[in-house]
Amino acid sequence: MKKIKYIFLSLLTALMFVSCSSGNGNMGAPSYEGGYKDEVNGEVGGLGNNNIVIPEGHKIIYTVKYEINVKEALAPAINAITNEVYTLNGYVYYSNESLNYATYIYKVPAENLNAFLNAVDENEGISSKNISSEDVTSAYNELEAEIEVLEANRAAYVKMLEKDGLSLNEIMSLNDKISSIDTRLKKIYKDLDAYNARIDYATVTIDYKRVYTPPKEVFLGEYGTFLINLGKGVVEFLAYSAPFIVVAGVGVGVVFIVKKSKKKEIKK
Repeated sequence: MKKIKYIFLSLLTALMFVSCSSGNGNMGAPSYEGGYKDEVNGEVGGLGNNNIVIPEGHKIIYTVKYEINVKEALAPAINAITNEVYTLNGYVYYSNESLNYATYIYKVPAENLNAFLNAVDENEGISSKNISSEDVTSAYNELEAEIEVLEANRAAYVKMLEKDGLSLNEIMSLNDKISSIDTRLKKIYKDLDAYNARIDYATVTIDYKRVYTPPKEVFLGEYGTFLINLGKGVVEFLAYSAPFIVVAGVGVGVVFIVKKSKKKEIKK
């Protein structure tokens, strides 16, 4: 009798546990609502609220990176944005396209950058946006200062060459110094041109990605839809019947144990 009493207590405990589990199965489940994440570096605004201001006297290089998901063909989205670039006196610096993916690098005049970003922000499929800036004012000013020194030295060497009575070695030495200065000046002017190109025109890189996925019915048809609904029904039935299945299993176990105990008593 003690064994039977213990078995029935176990049965009751199992029933209570299963009932509680089925009733509270969704408690504590985390909820998440996905959405656009703005990754702007600095206070320059988010989607449709771009307010990039270049401080007076500063040389700033702006770089922007977008990732845009396109539901249908890429061409309409690419053409719309590219035409906006042309409207704002920009140009396409680089492009690479495939069936479902494309990368475009645009050069947009810095004074028109806010207008362009506001236009791009109207796209619904923006998954990320990043704006970064580099202040090259100090480096730029150092190059300009170096130009002044070099040009002053060059002028002095040229004036020395105009003197009479210079030896051949002196003339060659002065010409070497002038040539060295010219080489350095050429490099500096090239660096300044590169800076100006990046300062005057912001670099905007846009990765276009086609994410269109046909409905499941297109792949599976009516038969596939039937199987999906059938599977859902089976899962719901099992979830609802789980407590009763556990109770039935425990009950069968009780009957089996009781019969086994009676057989042992008869043998004795």
